[in-house]
Amino acid sequence: MSKKCAICGADINLFQTQKLGDGSQICRKTCRKLGLPSFEYEHADLARVRAHHAEAALGGKLWEQFFVPRMEETYNELRKLKRFGKSVYVSEEIGLAALKENRYKYLFWGKTEHVCVYRIADLRMYDFEKVVTATKKTTKVRYFIRFYFRNIDGLYTFRKQFSRKKCISIIGYFDDLFGLETVNTWDEKKSGNLIGDIKDIIAMAKAAKEAGIQPGCTNITPEELERIMVKAGKIKEGDHTMRLAMEERTSPIDRNKLTPDEFERIMVKAGKIREGDRRKWVDKADATFSKFRN
Repeated sequence: MSKKCAICGADINLFQTQKLGDGSQICRKTCRKLGLPSFEYEHADLARVRAHHAEAALGGKLWEQFFVPRMEETYNELRKLKRFGKSVYVSEEIGLAALKENRYKYLFWGKTEHVCVYRIADLRMYDFEKVVTATKKTTKVRYFIRFYFRNIDGLYTFRKQFSRKKCISIIGYFDDLFGLETVNTWDEKKSGNLIGDIKDIIAMAKAAKEAGIQPGCTNITPEELERIMVKAGKIKEGDHTMRLAMEERTSPIDRNKLTPDEFERIMVKAGKIREGDRRKWVDKADATFSKFRN
């Protein structure tokens, strides 16, 4: 039995259906392709999908009018676009940033561009994320920047993968734009060698002895183990504010279905929102949009 697409009204079967977070269904052939590939349809409700489609339609027009003419600029430093990776573009001259992603009909043929354009002034978070994927043979480390924009109802947050060095430079770049001091929160200690491992073993044994744990004892309580770890300097504190804020606000089941307002409240509580001076970028974006409307 076929169903109707909630946006265009087309008849769709099981294999043509994209289910949304609120239970609505849209067609994969047409309506799903109106948005950017990184937009998570399975976690969004119908209202947010419609908002994203409107943002993508407007973004395409803004891209053609303001970004494309600046793509080949080489001499005028003010007009040159700042590009991060293959998809994130920033124009300081017009006060706008863009996320451009491509879809392909088959492999590398039939390319279509999809763009969301944001005001630089609305960028409230650009956070460093490290993802470690361990397998039986190797351990893969990837680095991302998580972007969050205010005043956006559709694709208000996304993350993009960069090298570790590039992630640090991106954070420094936006901190400079907003007059903020860059705080280093991504230091990593290099893995130790054989001598370092021996020193760790000695430190652990010494800490266990000071904690009153007899050699060969296997019945250690969690409290005793933590005391040993603290004395040996093995406790990694890190930044747990994000995790605690998420767990306090929402359960693991619905944390992917947050509205923009809920997401921002969590980011504020976790201390991830970066304010800075944005008046200059507000004025530039407003001037650009007034030209676009005229």
